[in-house]
Amino acid sequence: MLFFISGLLQSLEAQNLEPHRWRDRVLLLITGDLKNPEYIRQTRALQEGPGELEARKLVVFTVVENRYSMVMPAGPWRSGVQDRFAKTDATTGFRLVLIGLDGGVKLDTPSFVPLETLWALIDGMPIRRAELENKGNP
Repeated sequence: MLFFISGLLQSLEAQNLEPHRWRDRVLLLITGDLKNPEYIRQTRALQEGPGELEARKLVVFTVVENRYSMVMPAGPWRSGVQDRFAKTDATTGFRLVLIGLDGGVKLDTPSFVPLETLWALIDGMPIRRAELENKGNP
């Protein structure tokens, strides 16, 4: 099942996530192998809740070495990834990085993150809480 992330004007190309600042939260799924069990588990979980991604202004990139993809499952590929976002964990071969609207790294972990944990982290961020209050959402 292809799952396209909407609203992307720029990408990891040209070593720059700046266009996403104040527009999108960015989730990087960094793996050395698309068959990595942690990567597969994370993408399957994320595919179950596309509305949750959109509600949280969350865009997802798969990063493999110096290539990235803006769809799940991964493909088509583009080149040009910042070195700091191209490295996986030596033990798991996987890394998940969450970047907030302010451009700061909010989570950097070498393993699968349950969606409940990810949503709680995002929903606890001050800007997200303000978004929820302004929309009247629970």
